Amino acid sequence: MKPLSLFRAVLLLLVPLAFFECGGDGSSKLPLVGFKVEFGKHDIPTEMMVGQTVSADVAIKNASSKTWPSKPDPRGRNAVNLSYHWLDRKRQVVVFDGLRTPLPRDLNPGESVTLRAAIRAPEKPGVYLLHLTLVQEGVAWFSEKDGGQILVPVSVGQRRP
Repeated sequence: MKPLSLFRAVLLLLVPLAFFECGGDGSSKLPLVGFKVEFGKHDIPTEMMVGQTVSADVAIKNASSKTWPSKPDPRGRNAVNLSYHWLDRKRQVVVFDGLRTPLPRDLNPGESVTLRAAIRAPEKPGVYLLHLTLVQEGVAWFSEKDGGQILVPVSVGQRRP
């Protein structure tokens, strides 16, 4: 085998790093203007049972000027997912990190998609506020960046024996 020159060895190491660090895999941190989402129709139930996981269709539109990445970077960051928080009557967070629903593909500016979201109810009965939004993993929740959200009052009942 022929030994590599120092120059070729450095190139072989640096080119893949530059590719990933520059978002060559399509997943880079969104700028502030990239967090704009418009929510359309949804069928989120207003009644659930304790610990129940339900499916709900939620229409979203990329209302920003940036493409939302559907895949994470090599460190597991930057993918955009649909998720939620559960808030109590005083709007205190009861569940911060809800289940994630991934995008089926990168979503370009102006594109829409309907996601089949998995939503798990809190473990205690009560009246809650479901705060549904998008999250760019490892970066920010869209609602923290004035990007949009859905708030749905949900009554969570005790399971019958």
